[in-house]
Amino acid sequence: SRFREGLGLPPLRTFADLSAPDTVRSALAQLYADDVQLLDAIVGMLAETPLSGSNVGPTLATAIEAQFHRLRAGDRFWHENADNFSEEEQLEIKRSTLSAVIMRNSGVELHPSAFYVSENQLVEEIIPSLDEFRPPDTGLMRNSYLAPHFKLSWELRGDRLHVAMQTPFRGWVGVGFEPEGSNWMEDVDIVIGRVMDDGRVDARDYFSASLGRPSLDAAIGCADDLADIVGSQSENGTTIRFSRPLIAADSCDKALPTGLVRVTFAYHTAGVALAYHGPTRGSGLLELVPEPPAAPPTAAAKMNVTLLLSLVVLGCLLLGAALFAWLFWRRRALQRRILACVPTGRIALVFTDIQDSTALWDAYEKEMATALSVHNSEIRKLILQYGGYEVKTQGDSFFVVFASVVSAMQFALGVQRAMLNASWPAGPLLDYPLHVPIPLPDGGTESVQYLWLGLRVRIGMHVGEPAMEMRGGRADYLGPPV
Repeated sequence: SRFREGLGLPPLRTFADLSAPDTVRSALAQLYADDVQLLDAIVGMLAETPLSGSNVGPTLATAIEAQFHRLRAGDRFWHENADNFSEEEQLEIKRSTLSAVIMRNSGVELHPSAFYVSENQLVEEIIPSLDEFRPPDTGLMRNSYLAPHFKLSWELRGDRLHVAMQTPFRGWVGVGFEPEGSNWMEDVDIVIGRVMDDGRVDARDYFSASLGRPSLDAAIGCADDLADIVGSQSENGTTIRFSRPLIAADSCDKALPTGLVRVTFAYHTAGVALAYHGPTRGSGLLELVPEPPAAPPTAAAKMNVTLLLSLVVLGCLLLGAALFAWLFWRRRALQRRILACVPTGRIALVFTDIQDSTALWDAYEKEMATALSVHNSEIRKLILQYGGYEVKTQGDSFFVVFASVVSAMQFALGVQRAMLNASWPAGPLLDYPLHVPIPLPDGGTESVQYLWLGLRVRIGMHVGEPAMEMRGGRADYLGPPV
């Protein structure tokens, strides 16, 4: 804690303040008798969770930064602390790299970045073997394992190149097109993709002028030309798919020629943060082969197409005729079934109507909606019970026909009984003047009988021989008796 305070960081009061996994904090608390003030500085710094893009935690990162700052500020020979260099010389010194200094003084040829590791230096524990990495098929025609741990698939479709990048790890993955120079990161058009922790796929267009972190095209005045972006992540690794134009739409893009195209790739083994890839990178070549032009159809092919179209048209006509015939037969069969069950000749016509319904709707709209549903359900049950046929309804009125007067009378009486015994909604509807329940003396018992309860339904009845015709698949009755 005193070491952190000396660096300007807040002290640790308990082991819960230590930026480390729970298991590490628990083990340290047990080793140091749950007293964080006893924790050794080097142990605490090495136990901290590394910062994003770094290999050390916050305490050690602050210490390193402070030490390097003091080394630079205290060195009187540091080029920025002396007045011996012009502005142009200062710029030239800043452009120098450790790799360039070593090569100037030793004659040894090195990679432009002295901190890059050659591919053959990777150990087996870092990179899985080819047998262990079998990514799913992307559906693109051409593919190549540019490295045992990196599969690139591609296909030309019109004026766009469709690309899929696959690695066995759950981190970001990137590919660059047509780099200049020998370091494969100079003047290169780059695409970096990743699957975020929430499942969202993020793939963007970048440009790298030299070694170092590339810049988003959109951040340096260019346009992001990617499309068809999809991706997935599972225990098999990461897949990112996109398409890009073959032409250079702006200064950040590289035109892709037909034939061999130089590519560079890199990826991160863990985490979606755009941290330095380290040794997990490489390069290779793609062969872009345009789609062959379609051969002109031969006379035989044209004849086959004409014959096929003729057969399709004939089949459609036959199918349409068969469908029309089936629909016509079905309609006639339905009409016959209806005619067989509807009353004809001298019949009883019955009309029902709720008394004063307009005023009830105006006063009690919500209650009337429930009451009307009860009313309609009860009437339709009685239509089925007494063999009637529901011709139509209009508002709250029913038009029903019966084959005999007796059935019609039974229906009418049944309606009045049903209205008396129905479960009407409680509330102001039953207090309406025309619908107040009228109790009768119980004739000596304690129960109360009602003469009228709920909606009052008026019923009109007439006997005659109306004309009958089919309308919209239902029987309708017309003429003077109606």
